[in-house]
Amino acid sequence: MNEVQSEKSLAFDTYIAELFSVGENTFSFIIFKSITYLGKSLFVGFGSLLCVLYLWIIKRDYWTMAVFSIGIAGGDVLSGWIKNHVKRVRPENQSI
Repeated sequence: MNEVQSEKSLAFDTYIAELFSVGENTFSFIIFKSITYLGKSLFVGFGSLLCVLYLWIIKRDYWTMAVFSIGIAGGDVLSGWIKNHVKRVRPENQSI
């Protein structure tokens, strides 16, 4: 815990960064960059909207629509809370 609070690089972090380090414009780089965009707010929001519309208009499954919406919103709140309390900076420039 002290390593995280003092913002020192952990051996595990270094190992993982070296394990997944890839050169730019390689197939692996393109895959990792694509995965990164899947977590962006715009992508998640648009995908969630499509799912809610599908559940509302096509399936008429209001219970699942409500649970899905609460789950997405709750996940966003939980993620923000964790990031705010951990306050750990992201690894230096990974080009993604």
